Amino acid sequence: MKVLFVYPDFLATRKKLGDSQFDITPGGWYSEGLASMSAVLKEAGHRTALMHLTAPASRRDFEKKLEEESPDVIAFTVRTSAVPYVRQYLE
Repeated sequence: MKVLFVYPDFLATRKKLGDSQFDITPGGWYSEGLASMSAVLKEAGHRTALMHLTAPASRRDFEKKLEEESPDVIAFTVRTSAVPYVRQYLE
C-alpha cells in the first residue's frame, strides 16, 4: 500500500474577522509525528510519500502531485488555520 501524507505547513490568518482572504506565513517546520508514522508504515512494508506544502497549492498543482504519486491512501495533518485550504483539496 502507498500512503501519501499531505502536510499543509503554513499559517493562514484571516485578514479581518469574517473575511475569506488570508495572510499566509510560509512554513518549513519539521513534523516529528509525520516522520514517526512514515517510519512505522515503511517498517511494515508500505511505501510513503510526502506532499510538504509550505504555502497553499493551486488545485492544478495539487492534482498533478496526486497523479504523480498515485497513492492508495491520502492522510492529512493540518493546523486549524489551514482547514479552509484542506477543504478545497478534499474536493
